[in-house]
Amino acid sequence: MKLHNIRYGFATNSSSTHSIIIIPHDVSDVQGNADDLYDGSHYGWEFFKLKDSEEKARYMAAQINWLRSSKGWYPEKGWYPEEVDQLILNSTGLDVHEIDKSSSVDHQSQITFSTLIGKKSDICDLIINISNEIIKNDRIMILGGNDNEESKWSLPKNTKNIDILTSLFESYGPTKIKRDNNFYISMNTLNGNKVRFSFNDAEYTKASTPELVDLKITNYCPYGCVFCYQESTKDGIHGNTEDILSAIDVLDSMGVMEIAIGGGEPTCHPEFIRIIDYIHAKGIIVNFTTFGTDWLTNQDIVDCVSEKVSSIGVSVHNEKQIEKLSKIKNAINDKSTIHSMYGKKNTVVAQHVIGTLPFHDTAFLVKKIWESNFPSLLLGYKTVGFGKNFEPHDMTGFDFMMKSIIDDHEKYYYNSDTALLGVDTLIVETFYDVLHDNNIPDILMTPQEGKFSMYVDCVDKKIGKSSYADQYHKYDEIDVDFVLNHFSQW
Repeated sequence: MKLHNIRYGFATNSSSTHSIIIIPHDVSDVQGNADDLYDGSHYGWEFFKLKDSEEKARYMAAQINWLRSSKGWYPEKGWYPEEVDQLILNSTGLDVHEIDKSSSVDHQSQITFSTLIGKKSDICDLIINISNEIIKNDRIMILGGNDNEESKWSLPKNTKNIDILTSLFESYGPTKIKRDNNFYISMNTLNGNKVRFSFNDAEYTKASTPELVDLKITNYCPYGCVFCYQESTKDGIHGNTEDILSAIDVLDSMGVMEIAIGGGEPTCHPEFIRIIDYIHAKGIIVNFTTFGTDWLTNQDIVDCVSEKVSSIGVSVHNEKQIEKLSKIKNAINDKSTIHSMYGKKNTVVAQHVIGTLPFHDTAFLVKKIWESNFPSLLLGYKTVGFGKNFEPHDMTGFDFMMKSIIDDHEKYYYNSDTALLGVDTLIVETFYDVLHDNNIPDILMTPQEGKFSMYVDCVDKKIGKSSYADQYHKYDEIDVDFVLNHFSQW
């Protein structure tokens, strides 16, 4: 299995411990005080080692067997017994008569295939590929044990744990799966963590259809930010609602996983609630950006956002504006029902445009945001719109700012949900060397616009690589062929 990209953010109490490991090429076995063979049907707290392909096949059959009693996250997309039988046969080569239908894996060590949502054919292909990878690779072993006893295994140096399985199939939230030819995209709907991966060595540099779309619904904004690259003002107009809904239909038909609503100030659109409802009903993750808090006085908007929006990007220009983060979070989380059984609350992210403050002030701002228990997203400065006439601060200080932030990061990392720092694609493109020098791995960065995402402007009816692109394509009525024709060329 090969990882191509990881994006964090939108990123147990049992006693079994099963580790799926890859041993080094020069090692033939793992030493330990446990039986090499295991003839049970429930893989729980026992110490066992599975390295034979048939033994691993039975273990994977037990993993898949969980689907037999699971309705998944959406009952109408549950698994029928005959589907599970066929999936076990296709994944492990074991016929239904060769396995115990009550076989299982302790829930802490379960690969929670039941949390996957998406096309059932895509999910089946993914499970088959994972099973084949584990069963047929002689270097992969499965070690059983528990947390209540000292480990009986002596692992060779350079042994690797396949932690990706727990990242892909987190048991506390539904995970959307999308297949793009020989590549897969996994996105946890609870925390926004997204992983691109494959089962071959080919590089995944361009999606056939966009994963994420930036959807502009209005050019109206009452706040007058002097560096607004969209040139949004009180004279700006709203996008026609029917045009917006038509665009959403097109995006849904292409398998778009996530839509970020923007503007202008999107909360000012008179049909803001209807638009959110429509996206959410399609099963697409919906987020939006905002500057103001006036919309909190509209209880209908608050209720809708609380129930159906996953993440809110809040523009923060200076330290005084940090307080609005808590104001928004408190208002929506009082009503939030998003995965509330798992303790999930809507994510509020502070967004700040670099260059609008001196860089030492930006570093101070990020740390203050972390102290207030919010994640931060730094946005590149766009020299379009009003940004052409605003003189940004000297950009040469970016490397010192990043070093200051990273050096102090451990002070705030007690909560990984709030000490996160993200950057947009423009920053990656502009300051790649600085990020690389600060040990930010390539796997966390997507360096080019238009490769996995795109921009749809429903006000001026145009599409582009991004909301600040130098070229757009106009449309009268948007359709799939129009979008894919241009997206494929970017």
